[in-house]
Amino acid sequence: MEQKLENLLGPGGALASVMGKEYESRPGQVKMAQGCLDALTQGKALLVEAGTGTGKTIAYLLPTILCGLKVVVSTGTKNLQEQIMGKDIPMVSRIFGAPIRAAIMKGRGNYICRRRLDNFAQRPLFAAKGEATLFETVLDWARTTATGDRAELDILPDNYSAWGEICSKSELCLGASCKYNESCFVNAMRAKAAEADLVVVNHHLLFADLAVREDSFGEVIPRYDAVIFDEAHLVEDIATSYFGVTLSSYRVAEAARDAERELKAANLFSADAARIISTLPDRADLFFSTVRGGRDDKRRLTKGEAQRLAEGAERLAGSLSLVSDFLSTLKNAPDSVKALAIRFEDIAQGLTSYLAMEEKDNVYWIEPRGRGVFMHSSPIDVSSHLVEKLYSRTQSVVFTSATLATSDDFSFITKRLGLGAEAANLSIESPFDYQSQAALYIPEDLPSPSEPTFIQKAARRILELIILSRGRAFVLFTSHRALEKCWEALDGSIPFTTLKQGMAPRDALLEKFREDSHSVLFGAASFWQGVDVKGEALFAVIIDKLPFATPDDPVVAARIERIERNGGSAFMEYQVPSAALALKQGLGRLIRSKNDKGFLALLDKRVKTKKYGKSFLDALPPFPLAHSMEELKEAVKRLDSSGKGKGKARTR
Repeated sequence: MEQKLENLLGPGGALASVMGKEYESRPGQVKMAQGCLDALTQGKALLVEAGTGTGKTIAYLLPTILCGLKVVVSTGTKNLQEQIMGKDIPMVSRIFGAPIRAAIMKGRGNYICRRRLDNFAQRPLFAAKGEATLFETVLDWARTTATGDRAELDILPDNYSAWGEICSKSELCLGASCKYNESCFVNAMRAKAAEADLVVVNHHLLFADLAVREDSFGEVIPRYDAVIFDEAHLVEDIATSYFGVTLSSYRVAEAARDAERELKAANLFSADAARIISTLPDRADLFFSTVRGGRDDKRRLTKGEAQRLAEGAERLAGSLSLVSDFLSTLKNAPDSVKALAIRFEDIAQGLTSYLAMEEKDNVYWIEPRGRGVFMHSSPIDVSSHLVEKLYSRTQSVVFTSATLATSDDFSFITKRLGLGAEAANLSIESPFDYQSQAALYIPEDLPSPSEPTFIQKAARRILELIILSRGRAFVLFTSHRALEKCWEALDGSIPFTTLKQGMAPRDALLEKFREDSHSVLFGAASFWQGVDVKGEALFAVIIDKLPFATPDDPVVAARIERIERNGGSAFMEYQVPSAALALKQGLGRLIRSKNDKGFLALLDKRVKTKKYGKSFLDALPPFPLAHSMEELKEAVKRLDSSGKGKGKARTR
């Protein structure tokens, strides 16, 4: 089989024939493909850190076809799903010279519901005038679409609120009794997935499916033999959100809107219904504003606070149960209304259960978000959940990402994901020549991030770096607060087009950045990963400080406490390796192809002055290192030249 993979991927092989002049021999790709095939055929778990440029998607897709199993490929984003289905799977099909039975699955909310669309079209209510104009386009599209997938509507903005009124929802699904059951887009999606050998999902759908299976509500994704997680560094955080519980005033308001619309569609909306349902959102807002307590920060819920909230929760739960009872006693009510009755009772019971705080292995916390507030119960450790709900039900599982190991050691991620010592691992080096393509700048003359003068001095250095790179820079921050402070400090000083996270949707900002070859983008959080800008548009990635997760975050704090309580060092066992992986993600935005060049700047001297700093340097590729602006300017001259010269290797 190893020879077969070499014939497919190696020089003169099928991939070379398909790609023609674009083909590049990648020994690491063959090595990764063989590792994935061994794991799938031998029923093992495998971790693969594959450096940028490995060609890892093709490396794991080929084994999914050769192994003879039904495989689910789970990605971090819907955009990557689309890329795999639209680009990579057709490539694999050409390599084998035969069609691949593959299907894509997304959450129900991505698909239009014909029944809800009909109901909304009869009584359309829009949040803004522009939405009414766009709705005509939606109607035209709905008449001709073969998939019902919102992704086909390029012009529809992310915040198009009317979509929530016409998309598919499990709580409102009539199943076989719906007149559109035979032409339902969700049913069609599932049917294709059931027949496919390869199903492409995203992490959110996969963990939502595992949670649904656990609660005995059925399954979303058809039964499968193995899972391959791409962008596997995201798995722990996403699993945490789905193996927990979340309640909010938005959830109550949404249920109330659904109830009103469904009753009107069934001609059952009466004065009594209006009286009982219309007051519910206000009662929910009142309770959740008490939960918020006038604060805007995340915080843990204490037993004492839960007890103080119990009386208000009982009143809200009573109102929810009243709506449930009213809906369940309506004569001639359709299945959608009966399902809503169950939904209101589930919210009521969930509220009572939440404040009992009975899950000893969960952390209970409050999160203000905009005008709303969310009450979360999150598992402190997801490893046991993964063992019980995923590993016990699959023959093999593969985790791959550009960032899984710290200093070539997979023990941190292995433990976090609940994998045993028998799990295999592979480290595939990037084919890029970091010595000639990049430089890493770590200034020694800036204050430590804990000192009060850091932001102002770092802002001035950022301006110097932006000018040196002639724009073409990502400036990434570990917090939105630091981003805003630096933005204010540099207001009007940057002689290039400057973009800031929040000015426009993420994809729109990235498109503007790519179009303006000398622009600068300030970002935090989501811009640290999943961003791919190749070529001249990006020459510098500047990071303010080491990306330690804030210990004020309730989930992080609970994990730190558990490690310390068990006699471990949370800082070295959890905080440092987590931050090292995050740093690798941020710095990985720069070199995305063999033609990319530029410099990376980390304005945190602790990486050189603190003992733990070596863990960060060891986790990074072997960039030439510069400690002063003079050294960096020399490196930039080298990068701006022919690029044939090698930079001086750093000393650690």
